[in-house]
Amino acid sequence: MQRTAQQHSGYTAMDQGQHHGRNNDMRPPMEQQRAPQRSGQSRSVQTRPQQPAQRAQSHPQEQHPNQPPAQWQAQNNQRKQQSRNTLPAANFNEIGSVLDGAKDSFEKIAKSSGLDIRFYEEAIYAKQLIEANFNNSNNKDFSLAYATHESIKKSLVLVANSGLTLNPQLGLAYLVPRWNKNLKRVECHLEPSYKGLRRLGIDSGAIDSAVAELVYKNDDFKWVDRFTKPIHEYNPFDSKARGELVGGYCLARRPDGSFICTPVSMDLINKVRNLSFGAIWNDWFEQMVSKSIIRQGFKDWPINSTGPIAMRLSAMQDYLKGVDANTDTVPEYDTQPVVNGHDEHLPYHEEMPYYQPQY
Repeated sequence: MQRTAQQHSGYTAMDQGQHHGRNNDMRPPMEQQRAPQRSGQSRSVQTRPQQPAQRAQSHPQEQHPNQPPAQWQAQNNQRKQQSRNTLPAANFNEIGSVLDGAKDSFEKIAKSSGLDIRFYEEAIYAKQLIEANFNNSNNKDFSLAYATHESIKKSLVLVANSGLTLNPQLGLAYLVPRWNKNLKRVECHLEPSYKGLRRLGIDSGAIDSAVAELVYKNDDFKWVDRFTKPIHEYNPFDSKARGELVGGYCLARRPDGSFICTPVSMDLINKVRNLSFGAIWNDWFEQMVSKSIIRQGFKDWPINSTGPIAMRLSAMQDYLKGVDANTDTVPEYDTQPVVNGHDEHLPYHEEMPYYQPQY
């Protein structure tokens, strides 16, 4: 600030003439207010009219159609600067202590349900996921390292409650950052993969298989109802002839041979995509659409019993519905984390693409 003041304090009419009026635009507002009080000689030498003081704050209609209004840019820059100034450095030792705080609840749930799942293994997996997410995020402020401590602890407890594992080799579940639109904070959430959801459904007896089908504009498709397999005919080897994607459906087969069909529109698919922090949708679009369809269908799978496995299925359904209700897109002034290229089992991915099972 001192250097800037020195640069602007020595302005003369000759300096302005030599620089063709450019320094006029660079003067601070206080300097512009004092300009009329200067000598008549200084004003007479000036050969170029003074630019408006509020040049940066032009009318929104004057902006390029692909650019937000100038006042939005100013607000976004201010919020982004405040976020950088208020957030401390990531403390992974503190995060480790937060994870340790979930030990009692985790082991109590695991013991009562008889699950072969160990707290310290899952805590290590969770810490590795949080560190990897932070290291591979383009914007550290919206990584798992800055999620609320309460949400981190709850996510680890939910691992025991769901019967899944964060083991990256199995790929049943992982931790993801989500923006809570009510609290205006980043939260850590347990996100089951398509394999984890299908395992919960099969283990509970709700289904014995589930697949996601994509519907394109030129497909021969006829919807019947939610309990009847739709008529869907197409050539899987001629993708160009199928046209553009218009939606999809999750087809789950129950143990008695009946079906549960959940339709998913493109509006809902795009909404799910906008909630994602990662760039994996750009590289694996159809696979991510299929994964999202399985997730939507999971919410409709029935509860057939009152046993502990069925209760885990019901609890996960309620949990995912709550996450979807409170999650919103990250504010526009923030840059979302990117996903680096790794193998399919690496926990760096915020989400994993869906691969159609073979039956």
